[in-house]
Amino acid sequence: MGKVLGGKAQIVNGRHQIAPGLIIHPAFRGHTYGSQLLQVNTARGQLVFGSDTYSSWEGIRDWNVANIQQTDTIQQFLAYEKCYVLTAASNSYNNCLAAHERLSYSADYPITSNWWTIPDGNCSRAAELTTAPGQKSLMPANVASGNTVVNGMTVPFRIDANTCWKTVAVVPPHTISP
Repeated sequence: MGKVLGGKAQIVNGRHQIAPGLIIHPAFRGHTYGSQLLQVNTARGQLVFGSDTYSSWEGIRDWNVANIQQTDTIQQFLAYEKCYVLTAASNSYNNCLAAHERLSYSADYPITSNWWTIPDGNCSRAAELTTAPGQKSLMPANVASGNTVVNGMTVPFRIDANTCWKTVAVVPPHTISP
């Protein structure tokens, strides 16, 4: 509230255009009451970021709710439907992004299927969702080779999350005894 009172933040209720091609929409109650959707106009079409509103892309695709004990099912379906409408001209639910996505960085999730492991990024991953018209890909050129050097080791650019911590991650030293 301090940021709102200090003029550094604004409470948005209802539909609000932040800038051309960047619009906030109410998301009914979704998974969390008061959730909002962020619609972004891109070269790929309309992307709709639902954050915690959606359970997952699979939930949007298959009309599943996050957790029936914590979610108003009807309201979550209305949020899914709103995303379908906002992205209808592009790829419909394929352009709806959820915060809790178990398929992220896999071939099974279309929007982040073009991903790579960030070199020296402690197994962090990046995905190219879209680029500006005429902009070259931001994916590092050596991703095509399939390998990179991380901490002195040659590792695949797409490191499996289950093996990533074994080959690359470094646990910082600490002084607390078990």
